[in-house]
Amino acid sequence: MRNTRYQTDLTEAEFELIKPCLQVKRQSKWDLINIFNAILYVCDQGIKWRAIPAAYAVPWQTVYWYFYKWSRQQSWTAINEALVMAKRQRCGADPLPSVSAIDSQSAKNTPTATSCIGFDGGKKIKGRKRMLLVDSLGNLLAVNILEANRHDGPAALKWWHTSLSGYYFFENLSIIRADHHFGGVFKKGVESTSSVRVEVMETLVEKASQKDMPVHKGRWVVERTIAWELNSRRLSKDYERLPRHSEAFLLISSISRLIRNKVKLK
Repeated sequence: MRNTRYQTDLTEAEFELIKPCLQVKRQSKWDLINIFNAILYVCDQGIKWRAIPAAYAVPWQTVYWYFYKWSRQQSWTAINEALVMAKRQRCGADPLPSVSAIDSQSAKNTPTATSCIGFDGGKKIKGRKRMLLVDSLGNLLAVNILEANRHDGPAALKWWHTSLSGYYFFENLSIIRADHHFGGVFKKGVESTSSVRVEVMETLVEKASQKDMPVHKGRWVVERTIAWELNSRRLSKDYERLPRHSEAFLLISSISRLIRNKVKLK
């Protein structure tokens, strides 16, 4: 056990609870908890892989290799889902969500992010679009990375058909709350192929001035989740060569936040 500890580090007990979600077929030469904590540190501090503190006592190449491996194996998704279900149970809710909210955010790309890039003409941003689905508590349920020039409705409908519909985590889902960008193709496509209802939320308050932000009933939680995610400096822009790694860091940010909130798996 190393002496130096950082804010994002898991304790031995916390790591043992999530360790079953990690696929490790052979014993590593390095302590897995140090590898996992180093990944959490990269996400929170926004540093380069080569700048991982020596206190973790693991070569940066090894840390990156495990990050790459667990991203391909969707281990981050498994951990996040387990923590979200635990958090919902602790709050007295059903483990599987029935109400959700969807929205997207465009993030600027960097010279290292060269694939899956587009230009969002509305927000004047060149980069990638992060599409988030959250529950009524604001917990991140799923994330999709696509080009910034993709329209929300058709992109969300394709995501629904390819990844969300039929997945066990969304089998109790009955309502998806969204803004007007999802009110056309997405609403018709989801409601015609499933029992899920898409509610296009109306603005609760009128704009008093150009600086005021409209508030949507039941949908504001996804805006708050986007703000939570941006507390992780690695997400201030999109630095990842692979879109899969962009998704991974969004999930890692969610995992780190849930762990800090003392969510424990049974």
